[in-house]
Amino acid sequence: FAAFRVYGLIPQLVAMGLMVAVCAFSCALALLQNARALAFIAFAGGFAAPLLLSTGGGSHVALFGYYTLLNLAILFIATRRAWREINLLGFVATFGTAGAWGWMRYSEADYLSAQVFLVIFVLIYIATSILYARATPLRLGMGTSQAVDSTLVFGTPLLGFGLQAGLVGHLLYGEAFSALAFGAVYLLLTAALVRRGGGTYRLLAECFLALGVGFATLTVP
Repeated sequence: FAAFRVYGLIPQLVAMGLMVAVCAFSCALALLQNARALAFIAFAGGFAAPLLLSTGGGSHVALFGYYTLLNLAILFIATRRAWREINLLGFVATFGTAGAWGWMRYSEADYLSAQVFLVIFVLIYIATSILYARATPLRLGMGTSQAVDSTLVFGTPLLGFGLQAGLVGHLLYGEAFSALAFGAVYLLLTAALVRRGGGTYRLLAECFLALGVGFATLTVP
């Protein structure tokens, strides 16, 4: 970063490649050594790299494509480790950057690409919340259930729908159909969790049911 930004010794793409390589190598070491702190630092650097190196003229497709790769890496780690801090870092960085870009740079010409990336990010963090629950048993009364990360479970649809409403504001009934789609997704997930996990995923299934009913109800107004 300093070689590019402060001293001008290397071009932007080289600096970006080196920072991504450091991030990838650090993540690999973190998994091998079961080092949560190292993974957190690596992903923090990974999400910050394009923002630190930006000169203001970059493509949002390149930015969010890169963020998609980082989030898929977080999803991959979630299949092996219940590292909540890493999940939250990716969630905050992704939706925070997307919200800031939408506020300052979005135009209707960007609708299709922005819609695709938003759907991908929402699905990734829904899947991450399920994987976290699967890896985190919780004592509940006389039995056990799977823990719920309320930030991911409720934050993903709320922030996702907020961004979605901004994208479809120019479409007739865009918000209504978006709420209906969110409701349908969460009701289908509820049915899948109940069928697959029985009472094991009871807490998560109840949260998804509440979200599904809430979004379906929101469709009418």
